[in-house]
Amino acid sequence: MDCTNSGSTNADAAGHGPAGEVCCPRCGHGSVVAIAPPESEDFGQGSKIVLYMLSLIVPVVGIIFGLVFMTNPKHEYKHVGRVMVMLGTVPLVWGVVVSLILIFSLV
Repeated sequence: MDCTNSGSTNADAAGHGPAGEVCCPRCGHGSVVAIAPPESEDFGQGSKIVLYMLSLIVPVVGIIFGLVFMTNPKHEYKHVGRVMVMLGTVPLVWGVVVSLILIFSLV
């Protein structure tokens, strides 16, 4: 906890005042602010690789998941979603190109 009055940081030693408010153990001031934990990564490197591989192996699922991730306000979700959509379109485009080459080579 951080005290807004004395500036001390004491995570375990904050007490409670008579009205139930959290008080600083150093000065007794009632304006103690909880320290926010650091933001953790939403996706680990392994999770990203699995999602990217899913996009390549099952393109439609990758594109759908990618579009859903792109609607999330967090930057990391949007980035993963964009990559998934791009990786999902590669096998589809490749399949169309190869199919057209095979069709026109038989004619």
